[in-house]
Amino acid sequence: VPFGGRYRVVDFMLSNMAGAGITDVGVVLHGNYQSLLDHIGSGKTWDMARKNGGLKLLPPFADARKFGVEEFRGKMEALSGVRSYLHEIRQKYVVLSDSDLIINLPLQKVLDAHIESGADITCVCTESGQFVENAT
Repeated sequence: VPFGGRYRVVDFMLSNMAGAGITDVGVVLHGNYQSLLDHIGSGKTWDMARKNGGLKLLPPFADARKFGVEEFRGKMEALSGVRSYLHEIRQKYVVLSDSDLIINLPLQKVLDAHIESGADITCVCTESGQFVENAT
């Protein structure tokens, strides 16, 4: 989704990840994704164009063993479809995020707090904790 003429909404989260020193990033593609491929390119804008790790574009197909070969229908199917990628990266910590957030998120602080807490999962939400209708 374009934002401010030159940017895309996905740029915000990619910039947050790059700012936190996250070097292995997988972007799950969905729908008509050619313009997103053109925009993201190799990931050089975020210093993610690397031989090992870096930016990896993941195809928009659900796990064929469970759903047949078709585009995923929701976020859980998308995660199931990229399960092999999550196993291959072999990182101690994984950040999962939607790319439709316009936010300056201090991911390094979130990761530090997660590590310090010893929790299995850390979720970031609004301070008020209010439910937002029609949110995805």
